[in-house]
Amino acid sequence: MDTEIDKFLSENGFERDTSRSELGNIITSPHAKKIMGYEQMDYDIPVKAK
Repeated sequence: MDTEIDKFLSENGFERDTSRSELGNIITSPHAKKIMGYEQMDYDIPVKAK
């Protein structure tokens, strides 16, 4: 996944901003998890212009 993200960022004039932390947030409610059998997570990666 990291390779694809870095490729996308590079193609669009951005790069990762390593001075800030990457974050993640589980967005699935307990009820939805019970129905689906899994959770989903959003990833937030700080970027900066090249």
